[in-house]
Amino acid sequence: VSVYGRQKSDPIEARACARYALTERPPASARVNSALARLRQVATRLLAATRQRTRLINQLHQLLARTFPELALVTKDISVGWCLELVHRYPTARLLASASDADLQSIPYLPHARVAELLARAQDSVGALDGSVMEELVRDQVRQVRDTKARQKRLENLMVSAYRDLPVPNHLDTIKGIGAVTAAVLTAFMLDVERFETPFKLVAY
Repeated sequence: VSVYGRQKSDPIEARACARYALTERPPASARVNSALARLRQVATRLLAATRQRTRLINQLHQLLARTFPELALVTKDISVGWCLELVHRYPTARLLASASDADLQSIPYLPHARVAELLARAQDSVGALDGSVMEELVRDQVRQVRDTKARQKRLENLMVSAYRDLPVPNHLDTIKGIGAVTAAVLTAFMLDVERFETPFKLVAY
């Protein structure tokens, strides 16, 4: 509370923490070295970016439910590259219905087997909203999703770099099934396995 102000913490929780610190006087936590502190900062930002991207994808779902709800019957993941490009070019069912087979086949990575189904569903769509305003709303949402994906990738690269720069490597990324990104995230939040009394407590954490 003294650092962040009263608006940055629940007042009851802050008072309970202060009372615990003054009466129980717990031992100080082990000091985190600067390399681990940097890694944790990047990991925290990455998790925030991931949550933001999820929110943006959900908002795009909500828009498409008004402009082209049948798209959800064609693909479960609207965040894949070809789907984002599709709705950026044709943000409403009405626009998509006016496209040709060749137009859709020119979209990179769009499975050609889905072209006919996409056009048929667009032509019979029950989408209630269209027009220039909705088109721009959908395109703006697609741009935001793409931007957060690029930001997420940059943060992943930065986090892996911070993980590689640790003075004492923990070799988590050498375990089968654990890549560099996962190893970096685990390290950022575990900090040191010696913090945990037993392997069970580490796994539970």
